[in-house]
Amino acid sequence: MLKRILCGCAVACLFSVFATSVSAAADDYKSFDIGTGTVASPLSWAGGGFSTDSLFNQYGKNYALSLAQAYCTYINLTGIEKALPAAGADEQLTSDIITTFGPNFYLATGSQESGLNPNQGGSGYLQIDDSTQNMAQNSQVTGNANFMSYCRFLSNVDHYSVVSGTNVCTSNIVKAYFDSITYFLHAPAITSFGVNYAKNSEFSKPVNVEGKDYVFPAVEGMMRVTALYYNRGQWFGTATNIVNANGSVSIESQIKYSEGYGGRYVYQLPDLYNRFKDLSDNGNAYEAQISQDEMISYLESLKTLYSSAVINAGVNKVQEMMQEKNFNFRSHDFYNVMNEVTKVMLEASRM
Repeated sequence: MLKRILCGCAVACLFSVFATSVSAAADDYKSFDIGTGTVASPLSWAGGGFSTDSLFNQYGKNYALSLAQAYCTYINLTGIEKALPAAGADEQLTSDIITTFGPNFYLATGSQESGLNPNQGGSGYLQIDDSTQNMAQNSQVTGNANFMSYCRFLSNVDHYSVVSGTNVCTSNIVKAYFDSITYFLHAPAITSFGVNYAKNSEFSKPVNVEGKDYVFPAVEGMMRVTALYYNRGQWFGTATNIVNANGSVSIESQIKYSEGYGGRYVYQLPDLYNRFKDLSDNGNAYEAQISQDEMISYLESLKTLYSSAVINAGVNKVQEMMQEKNFNFRSHDFYNVMNEVTKVMLEASRM
C-alpha cells in the first residue's frame, strides 16, 4: 500500500512539473526579449553591422519601454491571443507566433530601414512613410467598427512629430498601429495562413539565397508577410496571394530575393530578426530594473502621440500595479504591468 502511495505521489509530482513547464512555455511570449549588441547580415544593405548601442545610449530605458509597449499594442489591438487558437494553433504555437512580433522585430525593421540610426529625418528610423492621417483612414477600410475606434485619434496626430528625427520611441508604437491595420485588412485569412504555414515543417528547411543557406523558421511566416506589407504597401498583391494560399506554398516559391525591394525585404527581415534573437538567446539580452518613476517618466514622454488624458490613465495604472516597487524588465510580472498599462491607454484613446 505504501509502495502504491509513493508511486502515485511520484506520478502526481511528475505530472505537476510537466504541466507547469508546458504552461510556462506557452507563456513565453509574455516577456520582453531584446537582443543587444551588433548584428550583420549578408542579405541586408551594406551587410551591417547594426548596433543597438546608439539607441540605448541616447534614449536609455525609454527605448526598451517603447519596444515593450509597441509589442503589447499590437497584441491587444489585433486580439491575436484569441485569433490564433481559433485558427487552429495550440498554446505553444500561439506563443511562438506572437513572439515573432516582439521587440526584435522592431530592431530588425530599424536595421534594414536606417541601420538603427536614431537621427533620421522625415519618416524616421523605421521609415514610416504612411502618414498617421492615412493610417486612420485605412483603419476605416477594415470594416471592423471596434478596431476603427482605436485608430481614429491618429487623424489628429502630427505624423512627423511622432516618427521623424529623434522621435524613435513614439515611432515604435506608431508601427504597431500600422501593422495592426495591416492585420485587420487581411483578417481572418492572415491568421489562418500564419497557423497553417507554421505547421508545415517543410517551410523550415534551409533555403539557398545568393549561394548561402539560410533558415527562416515556418513560425515566422506571418511576421514575414506583415513585413512585406510594411515594405510594399498594405495591398501588395504578391503578399496577398501568399496569404490566400493559406500555407500551402512557401514564401520563397512566390517571391525571389532578386525581385527588387519586396523580394529582398521578405528575406532580409527574418534574417535580421533571427540574428537579434540569437543575441538575446545567448546571453546578450537587455536587462534592467524598472522603477515606478521611470515608467511614469517614460509615459510622459509620449505626449506627441497621446493626449494628457490617455497618459494620465497609464500613469494611474502604473501607480496601482507597481506600488513603488522595481520590476525586472524581462520578467512576466513586468510584462503584466506593461500589458495592463497599454490596455488602459488604448481604451482611453478610443474615439
